[in-house]
Amino acid sequence: MTHDAFSDLVLFAVCIGLAIWNLPARREQAGLGIACLVIGLAALLGVIRFSDWDPYHHRALGPHRFAATFASVGAFPVLAYSLAYPESPLSKRLSGAWWLTFVVGGFGMAIWLLGFKLWAQIVPVLSGLWIASSIATGYRDRNPWLGTVGIVFLFASFAVTLSGPAAVRVLGIFTTTQMFHYFLATALCLIAVSNTKQRGTAEGSRSS
Repeated sequence: MTHDAFSDLVLFAVCIGLAIWNLPARREQAGLGIACLVIGLAALLGVIRFSDWDPYHHRALGPHRFAATFASVGAFPVLAYSLAYPESPLSKRLSGAWWLTFVVGGFGMAIWLLGFKLWAQIVPVLSGLWIASSIATGYRDRNPWLGTVGIVFLFASFAVTLSGPAAVRVLGIFTTTQMFHYFLATALCLIAVSNTKQRGTAEGSRSS
């Protein structure tokens, strides 16, 4: 397994853990769980793509690009919406979260397939700004410090994808691909944990 594949494996493990953690039976945050699941699927295909497992890594190139694009235009908006409106049925219920993901993701993929390739870069940035706005204005009982650090890592992950070719090493240690995976995994963990603070405090306030 290559280092790029291992970094995608770390991202996949984090996303699957967060997806299970946010299932309705546990925390009633299906939107967060589905968003992480979609990103995790792209990461799993990335493990195969960046591996040295012939001939599978060649066959995984197309599916990985498609899944990564769908995650960009579908998962990130759902993640942002779920953080902004955690009590919405589209955020809490599994059926609502799936519906929102397919509608938003399908619309985004249609725009991308029609030739507006920048849409896959614009949507995550706009979603990140939406998440930052939620942290700044609506985090009341949530942990704003963890959320803010998560946002920093989120935008850092976006920045490294624009910093140069995927194989370029930063400080001679990690490639930009590896840094993107590690930064995104860290960002998702911090944002999810910061949201947990809000739910736990809110439930404690209602019980008292």
